[in-house]
Amino acid sequence: MSKLKWWVGCGHEALVYLAGVKMRDFYFNPKACAKAFKDGRRKLVEIFGKDIRLPDISVPHLSYGHLACLGAHIDFPENSAPCVKPLFSSIDKGIEALQRKVDFSESKLFKHFYKIYKYLKKSFLEKKSVSTASAGKAQ
Repeated sequence: MSKLKWWVGCGHEALVYLAGVKMRDFYFNPKACAKAFKDGRRKLVEIFGKDIRLPDISVPHLSYGHLACLGAHIDFPENSAPCVKPLFSSIDKGIEALQRKVDFSESKLFKHFYKIYKYLKKSFLEKKSVSTASAGKAQ
């Protein structure tokens, strides 16, 4: 008979909460982002022990980054997840916008998240890599 194996995982929201960081600061302040990972991961281990699957250290995940690069406004509430404001009045207008050339690396939001990526990489030198999931895999 085999032993039952289990693990616990969590998202960035738990890290933010456990570290006492405001969600908006997690997205905009590189020091607050690093604090969420350092303090939040430490507290997760204190609570769950070694059976916790710690979240990868990464730039905060922003599901709407691609829309921001197209010009949509992203609202960052103080203590909840970001949300996107409608950008186009119709699907046809959206398709029309997608047909133009867009250089996502020139987006103000991309540049901001790339700055956070570089800060986290420097802050977590003991880690082999910081995930670039939301930094456009830029290195």
